[in-house]
Amino acid sequence: MSGAFDVLRRRWGVLITLALPLLLETFDQTITATAQPHIASSFGRLDLQTWIGTSFILTVTAFLPLFANIADVFGRFWALFWSLIIFLLGSCICTGAQSMPVLLLGRGISGVGGAGITTLTRVIIADVRSLDDNATQSTILVTLQGFGYILGPLIGGGLTKISWRSIFALNIPISILSIFLLWALLRHKLVGPRVPDHQRHNSSPPSASQPPDLSLTQKLGRVDWLGATILISASILVLFGLSTASTSLSSSNWSSPSVVGSLVTGGVATVAFPACEWLLITQITPREGSSRQPQPSAIRSLQNQWTKYTAGVEPMIPLVLFKKADVWASYFTGLTGGMMLFSCLYFLSTYFVIVRGYDAVKSALQLLVVAPGLGLGSYVGIFMIKIWRQPRYPLIVGAALMPLAAGLLGIAVRHDNHSAVDGLLVLAGFSIGITLGSLSLQAQYSHPPRFAAVLVTLSLFFRNLGGTVGLAQLSAVLETTIRSYIRNLVTSGQLTSDDAYAIYASLNTLSTSSTSGSSVGTLQPALQKVVVDAYRAGTRDAFLSLVPWCGVGFLLCWFLGDIQEPSTASTGEVSTNDIRLEPIEAGNNTPHVEEHRA
Repeated sequence: MSGAFDVLRRRWGVLITLALPLLLETFDQTITATAQPHIASSFGRLDLQTWIGTSFILTVTAFLPLFANIADVFGRFWALFWSLIIFLLGSCICTGAQSMPVLLLGRGISGVGGAGITTLTRVIIADVRSLDDNATQSTILVTLQGFGYILGPLIGGGLTKISWRSIFALNIPISILSIFLLWALLRHKLVGPRVPDHQRHNSSPPSASQPPDLSLTQKLGRVDWLGATILISASILVLFGLSTASTSLSSSNWSSPSVVGSLVTGGVATVAFPACEWLLITQITPREGSSRQPQPSAIRSLQNQWTKYTAGVEPMIPLVLFKKADVWASYFTGLTGGMMLFSCLYFLSTYFVIVRGYDAVKSALQLLVVAPGLGLGSYVGIFMIKIWRQPRYPLIVGAALMPLAAGLLGIAVRHDNHSAVDGLLVLAGFSIGITLGSLSLQAQYSHPPRFAAVLVTLSLFFRNLGGTVGLAQLSAVLETTIRSYIRNLVTSGQLTSDDAYAIYASLNTLSTSSTSGSSVGTLQPALQKVVVDAYRAGTRDAFLSLVPWCGVGFLLCWFLGDIQEPSTASTGEVSTNDIRLEPIEAGNNTPHVEEHRA
């Protein structure tokens, strides 16, 4: 009886400790989004208002995989501990910022810490190998996140009236309390460093089941810094190019040197990353019995230097994970889920401002109807998993509903049917919740537990990547439709060239995440009606452009295979007790992943 009580107490200790960092992550996005125009106007830099949120999301997405690598090398506790410290530092910089560049620097630093918080809160839950416990705890965290989405805009609106600095100051006591709870409750109870792959292949039990006692320098040497640099550079360049191109309705943005240069360079770095990881794998686990042709001395010297440099390094993203179709299908579905999520939470805000004339706070509150759908979808997904023991079934349901919700939402927006838009936002939230809630479980249980951190992190990475790609695509479609709509009016004689020029001038000051429609309000009433009609048509086409993506995701879900729970796995890799949250033994200052081989 006491053992069951200890397990229950430990679980709630984990959930309570993770709840605050999760709320930090959610609040930072929702509260700040509401206050962006006010913050930017205080510095006289309204042209940079979108980057207050973009700089955070960009760095969060780019640094997600690195923290999975750090969590495996240093253990979950220290990875989350330093993530909270970095986030606290960024919040302090933002609170005291006296210029826009300093504020954006603080937002970027907060994003790095936010990447660690986002990663570790999910990874720690994923370390619990019981499917039921994993699903239940994930649902509780999703519910808390839903409350964050609901309360964030309300808190942001209230704090903005006091001072925008109080928005970032709020993060400081929450971060400190999170650090205290983490240290007090989980310091000796989280999964520690993972067994290095080269030791796993070259050592025999029991030493192969326990990581060696490494120094700080040796642990730093295990981190894939080269791969991290390439992937972070690729992510930042691609996301920067997409974000910059989508922040205006000017078609020249896509052909600007900064956008083209960022996308091309980022594309090259994206191709270079798997090549680097492949070279790293060949050094760690060379094929037995392979024979190599003699190489020139210069090449041999280069190979020796590379081997010395990469000795003991853990690949940030093991390429072996992508040999299974489940991973490809799961992450593509996550990509489409991110498209839908960001489209509903960010893209529609401009629609409510321009078409319905809402202010920033009311626009944010209108989007809260997505939150109940997210929570309900997550609960239904977990319920289905507990009955059928397979995450692919809720994934198929969610993937089927997403293209339906996107298409119908576009039609409802075109006719400005308020009730239909609200109802379809709930449906969209439901489809996103049931999909993203089951996504990581499908990928996670299709591989051995030692890959849990990177698998969970990749699901988050593709979700955020999908959101950025989706916003860029929606912006491009919106811009094309609006310009075509106005051009047709000019051609038919219903609009003069001067009026069209005035409309274009007002639209070029808007962005897809802008929360101010003041530039459109300066137009004549007749021209304002043209803008509203054009926005309706453009928003409809934008959401319809998501249907093919979601349709492909639905088709791929049918190729997902059944997972094997740890208790019934026949791979001989691990048993049901492979990963446990338990205190460290006396004399061992590093908790570790326990693996019991059959």
